[in-house]
Amino acid sequence: MDQQAIQDFYPEELSYCYGCGRQNEHGLHIKSMWEGDETIAVYTPQSYHIAIPGYVYGGLTASLIDVMERALPPLPHIGTPDDHRGPNQRFDLSLRRSTLTSCVRLR
Repeated sequence: MDQQAIQDFYPEELSYCYGCGRQNEHGLHIKSMWEGDETIAVYTPQSYHIAIPGYVYGGLTASLIDVMERALPPLPHIGTPDDHRGPNQRFDLSLRRSTLTSCVRLR
């Protein structure tokens, strides 16, 4: 993923998201790119993200999905009136199985 991340185009005032904001010192700094007509992100959990050895904390999984689902408007709309990014008002997630601590690729 050598191309510039979608989050790098966010205006400064919209760059504080815990999941993907470059201005959030303690955030996850998730970076997403375009791959054809899909957005992708690759994230490697840190050792402090574990729930039990070998598995990540479910809240991290939810954060990754939240960023990919809600925080990524189509690139032409960033910073325009059609930019509908923002916090979710409702977010339901049921995991089928636990997430391993290896690198996660999101689409």
